[in-house]
Amino acid sequence: MIDSLAAGFGVITRRPILALIPVLVDVVLLMTPGLRSEALSSQAYAYFTRAVTISPSGPDALLAAGVQLGEVRDGVANWNLLGVLAWQVPTLSGPVITLRESQAVRTARSLGATLGLLALLASGSLLLAGLYLGRVADAVRAGSAGAAKPGGEATTPPPEGPLPTTLRRMTRNVARLTGLRAIQGAILAALAALGIGAFATLPVVGTSIALLAVLAAFVLVIFLFVAEEAIFLGGATAWAAVRESARIVRGCFGAMLGMWVLIGVIGVGLRLVWFAISSTTAGALAAMLGNAYVVTGLTAAVFVFYGDRAGHASSAGSGQALYQSPRSAERRGS
Repeated sequence: MIDSLAAGFGVITRRPILALIPVLVDVVLLMTPGLRSEALSSQAYAYFTRAVTISPSGPDALLAAGVQLGEVRDGVANWNLLGVLAWQVPTLSGPVITLRESQAVRTARSLGATLGLLALLASGSLLLAGLYLGRVADAVRAGSAGAAKPGGEATTPPPEGPLPTTLRRMTRNVARLTGLRAIQGAILAALAALGIGAFATLPVVGTSIALLAVLAAFVLVIFLFVAEEAIFLGGATAWAAVRESARIVRGCFGAMLGMWVLIGVIGVGLRLVWFAISSTTAGALAAMLGNAYVVTGLTAAVFVFYGDRAGHASSAGSGQALYQSPRSAERRGS
């Protein structure tokens, strides 16, 4: 894990331009007017109200649920929908951001317009993620080539070829990432429906089933931890990336879980620091830059972690490992 983290931050240190996309998305979300939807908040309130009404709960539980439903309605009403642009990009803001009091706000009044805007923003987020992850994967490949050379000196990235070829590759990877998110979303939605349905309709065993559904969702997150890396570094299709990620996690579950926990602890801890210093404009800019540097280094570290354990040749058929860390190169050269 330490080797992977060092190699990942070595990548972002050599090529800080890789952190540009998270910074740009944060700046856009900070500087542009917010967007909210009245129809979405009312629809969410109506849906959860029906779910609570049909559940076999007592008066006290219904009263508590009514208070929570009001909080859900207010939260959705104050949600800046533009945050969806950060859905797939590791920004400081994140996809769920609250409208600021001093922020200019535009309102989408119809549900159809809201859903159309959400689809457009989600597509934009996937495109940005495809560009961002593709560039990080290219930088990791270049670092691997440098590690394989005597002395481990870094190399410049190989030429990408004609622009149409580069665009086709990015389009292919974005399509595969979209397929991966569809697979993940379908499984998580099924687990959520199972847990919520059991909790609402089965007073005796519903809680146990809901907890099992939460545990299954956690296991899914761990086993798909390097699925994105399998797409962008390994050249896998969406379903092949799911299988490849599960195969690698099964082979080194402890190390993979440790990497996941370590990245989570670093991310949560530093977010507290970023928010503490972002009360001023200069502090907000410093927080954006610092966050982009750290999350891009962590992203590159996961690529390194995956590539060093993939155990198969690259999709280009070169017969070389997907990634070769400096320590691995030293061992192979000795």
